[in-house]
Amino acid sequence: AIIFINGCAGSVISVQDLMDTHTEVNSAPIIDASLGVVTLGYVPKDEIKGEMWRQALKLKLNRSNIFSPNATRRINVVIQKLDITHPNFGATMIAEAQGTYSASSIKNDFFYETTVISKGRAAWDEHFVGAIRGARAYNRSIANNFIEFVQRFQTHAKTNIPAIEKLDQDYHGDMQKKVQQSPISSDQKTAWYTAIQKLEAGNLFQKNGAYDKAIENFQQALTLFRKIGAEEWIATSLGNIGNVYNSRGQYDKAIENYQQALTIARKLGSENMVSKSLMNIEKAKKNIILKEAKE
Repeated sequence: AIIFINGCAGSVISVQDLMDTHTEVNSAPIIDASLGVVTLGYVPKDEIKGEMWRQALKLKLNRSNIFSPNATRRINVVIQKLDITHPNFGATMIAEAQGTYSASSIKNDFFYETTVISKGRAAWDEHFVGAIRGARAYNRSIANNFIEFVQRFQTHAKTNIPAIEKLDQDYHGDMQKKVQQSPISSDQKTAWYTAIQKLEAGNLFQKNGAYDKAIENFQQALTLFRKIGAEEWIATSLGNIGNVYNSRGQYDKAIENYQQALTIARKLGSENMVSKSLMNIEKAKKNIILKEAKE
């Protein structure tokens, strides 16, 4: 299958061959993180084919040997740019890809982000068909993007991942202590543990792109937290629901949930939660502006 990007006759990408031209990607060391959300930071003129390309890219990445599927940390990928130029009257194709990669911990706190710009080239003597040269150039630019990211992340992980692991362990330990030391009844504690499990299930579904299931579990967690009056966790659940809507492009609904989380955060006097809610709202508003600009 050939997918046209930006509606240009020479701008094509082969889904089946995506990244296969660079076996370095599949032989790269496994990173201690799973693949999260894969999105396009630009909207191709043909949105249906653009979505097919996004799904194909995510499938290829899931099938590669880069990510650890069971890791709690995750890598979110945004392909911000994918362009091609035709020097020498199309004899050579040079594609440029720009990808932004963000890593988050089990708490959904971002701890690493990097933007990679890379190029891929296909010369006239590789194939006489310009569309195929273009596809190869695209594939190589994307492959080079991921190779550079893996190298950067591995360097970062050597000194920082142990600290992140400790934060994750402390996070789980703190949750256990909060429940054990709280004056709530045993039934409420059972509800609290169930709600936490729903949150973690929601995070897993969101990570795998199962947004309906993610919202369902986050909503169930929200209901349980409201029953026992755990306002900090009510805000967390609302923020998670907002994140799913933001990933789905339903920015108004995302802002609605972020605003509710912000109200609770201000009531609790939590500067960290207030800051996080405000950042989420700002991101969603920027996404609305970008979406309107492309329409």
